[in-house]
Amino acid sequence: MDGEFIRNSLMGLQWLTTLGLAFYTFSGNRQRATTKSIDDLNKKIEEKCQRIARLEGEQKGLPTRDELTRIHERIDEIMETSRQNNLLLGELLGQTKELSRSRWRNWFFG
Repeated sequence: MDGEFIRNSLMGLQWLTTLGLAFYTFSGNRQRATTKSIDDLNKKIEEKCQRIARLEGEQKGLPTRDELTRIHERIDEIMETSRQNNLLLGELLGQTKELSRSRWRNWFFG
């Protein structure tokens, strides 16, 4: 074995080692990036789960469809009663004015 063969062999080995290290570094960075993105996704999923749990808790306190129907029916009943009361009040005011007029007529023209 002569010196040039050993030198060329060492240069080839150095070249292969450099390629191996480059591949190792590339795959390591890729693995780190994948792990980071998975961690980020896990964090986002956890935040969404907490938000969903909070919304479900808030939803339990809200009225159901049947309860809303009953509430609206009750509001309709109250509005109808109020309308009837207003009609009766108007009628009562009209009668009071008429009585007041007739009383004044009787007093003056008696």
